[in-house]
Amino acid sequence: YQRRVRDSRCAAMEGTAEYWDDEDDGPRAVVPSDMKSLRACLRCYLIKTDAQFAVQGCENCEFLEYARDREKMWRCTTSTFEGVVSMITPDDSWVARWQGIKDCVPGCYALHAKGELPEDVREELDGSDPPIPFRQAQRPQHLDDNVDRGERYESMY
Repeated sequence: YQRRVRDSRCAAMEGTAEYWDDEDDGPRAVVPSDMKSLRACLRCYLIKTDAQFAVQGCENCEFLEYARDREKMWRCTTSTFEGVVSMITPDDSWVARWQGIKDCVPGCYALHAKGELPEDVREELDGSDPPIPFRQAQRPQHLDDNVDRGERYESMY
């Protein structure tokens, strides 16, 4: 039974066998190594430190090659995000389905992020065969630069 469950989980992870953790029979979560210099990928919202993105890239978006192209890493990630959800078992998580990350590697994800993928990267993703989907900007209005703090709190009362 455990072997069958493990094989089905591996198939669900689609080629991410390197994230498998043999010690506890589950996929290994990608988590930030520090609480400083956190960034979120603008395609999948995975949260890691800038150093982790520079060395390892994004496990969900390997085709963006963050580890090879540091400038692209800075353009395609953001340090301005809000809320964190940790997803460990994608198949069993209603939060993963709700956030649209059930096909992503286990890890920490931003709920909202400021910024969008650069236009050239979006065109590259749309032009691939088949097109690679990306998340549209999902952020509350108060993360926008043009809304000041006082205005936001006044509208709450």
